[in-house]
Amino acid sequence: MYTTSSLSEKSSSVASLYESVGSSIDQLNAIVAEYLYCHFVSVNILKAYSIRTAMLLVCPTYLLLDACSGKSFKGEYAIPPASHGDDMITYFPTFRDFGIVEGFNNTNFINIFTQGFLSFVANLDPNVKLRSSIAPVRRK
Repeated sequence: MYTTSSLSEKSSSVASLYESVGSSIDQLNAIVAEYLYCHFVSVNILKAYSIRTAMLLVCPTYLLLDACSGKSFKGEYAIPPASHGDDMITYFPTFRDFGIVEGFNNTNFINIFTQGFLSFVANLDPNVKLRSSIAPVRRK
């Protein structure tokens, strides 16, 4: 089990690697604690990878959402197995350079997925549908 001092030590290490978020020690402590105390992430290299992922991908997303509060929408592509890059084929259906294969070939899903972007472009709101849809309401 990690102690408070080791949490602080790990947070300082993360801060030195990612100086851009080093000003918020509370944020760093929260990120590091989330992974240090996870029982499902037991190998140190996996914990380090998880912290790095949170710092590079997750935190900037939330910072952008906060900066554009009330004007932005957050979506998540989570079709199992939801691996990194699985959504690329949906954005770019003819792009095959990296051997990307359609993992979830469902016409209704593809139409709903792309309609969210088109609705946002046309109406600045993905909830104002261009066509009737079973897509859920996206929160601001």
